[in-house]
Amino acid sequence: MANTRTIADLKKNTRQIIDEAKNSGQPIVITKSGSPECVLLSHRVFEKRLKRLNLMKLLAESEAAFREGRYRPASDVIRDIRRDYDL
Repeated sequence: MANTRTIADLKKNTRQIIDEAKNSGQPIVITKSGSPECVLLSHRVFEKRLKRLNLMKLLAESEAAFREGRYRPASDVIRDIRRDYDL
């Protein structure tokens, strides 16, 4: 569950809140007038989530291509790789 802080708290305790996000690995929701305004994540967590999203996108594209019949036998792919890279 994400921790929640106000924008006023972020202004007063910026370093502490950044350290909290970095050390906990959990998102911190920043609110303004009681409504979510943005989410603060450590760079490590952001990169990890971005990689996961990119992988999920590639998987979805691959599944769609397979359903549409856009695929080749693995033996053909391996043959082409060996040919193209002189292996």
